[in-house]
Amino acid sequence: MIAKAKAEGKRYKLVCSAEKVDGKVTARVAPELVDSASPLYGMMDSSTGITFRTDVILDYSITESEREGMQGGPVETAYGLFADFVNAVT
Repeated sequence: MIAKAKAEGKRYKLVCSAEKVDGKVTARVAPELVDSASPLYGMMDSSTGITFRTDVILDYSITESEREGMQGGPVETAYGLFADFVNAVT
């Protein structure tokens, strides 16, 4: 499965998504196959990113890569993305 994706120039990434339709929020976390056109394609190790898709702006992405001396683990990453989300919607 992974060898086939690599041969096709694609990568599996763990993707968290949420959508609000008619006042109902649906969320999921699952591995997804992405190609080189995806902003997730180049993200490696503990890089993080978020893509907003709205009715006005389609696919606005923000990514952050690990920098020397500034490593983030799962807790720091989750907190940072959650804080950004809260700030964006309040």
